[in-house]
Amino acid sequence: MPAKTTTKTQSQASKKTASASKSPAKNPSKAQSVTSSAATKKTATKKTADKKTKQVVNQEKPVKKEQLTKKTIWPIIVLLVALAFWFLRDQVIVAMVNGKPITRFQVISELEKQGASQILDSLVTMELVNQAINKADVGVDNQEITDQMTEIEASLAAQDQNLDDILAMQNLTREDIEKDIKLNLQVDKILADKIQVTEEEVMEYFETNKEFLGEDANYGEMKEDIEAQVIQEKRSAAQQEWLETLRSEANIRYLRFEPSLF
Repeated sequence: MPAKTTTKTQSQASKKTASASKSPAKNPSKAQSVTSSAATKKTATKKTADKKTKQVVNQEKPVKKEQLTKKTIWPIIVLLVALAFWFLRDQVIVAMVNGKPITRFQVISELEKQGASQILDSLVTMELVNQAINKADVGVDNQEITDQMTEIEASLAAQDQNLDDILAMQNLTREDIEKDIKLNLQVDKILADKIQVTEEEVMEYFETNKEFLGEDANYGEMKEDIEAQVIQEKRSAAQQEWLETLRSEANIRYLRFEPSLF
């Protein structure tokens, strides 16, 4: 009996030993699987990191370009401003006194103090007149302007004067005079019915002013001059009335100067 027990025990022991020898053979495959999985995760992590690094680099590039652009543009802007100031210096600085400049802004400021009311009133009046002319759609033929210029030159020549010399002294040009002539002709056409003169009005003026004209005054010889004088007086009165009407009907707001300064 004891001999059988020993044999059985040895048999069980050999089975356990065989089982133990087989189990370690399965562990290497599991280890290899874990190692492979870890390597895969490591590779994926590395790729993700590389991708993020590239994205960061790509995002940084435009910023660097923008900074470079700003650094390039500012010197150009400064240069352009300097060049503009150099070429327009005569428009900004009107005089130099022992190296100290007097600017155009100083002159304008002083003019505003001395004659702002008259200058502004003139500009307002001119704008009202231009608006009224545009509204009335009054045109002037170039020949009318030429005829007026011819009359002015002939009148000055009779007094031994030259139109160009007079214009130069007043810092004006022929174009300035032509603009004034055109404006006056347009206004005359608007007020045509108020500046017409009759024979009776000319005769009345002659009789009323005979003492001023002289005892030897001849109506026939002076009729043309008297007619021109009467027309001028009626024109002045009609223009004054017309301008007052334009002002009363206009919406005028003074933004820079208080009305009390006028």
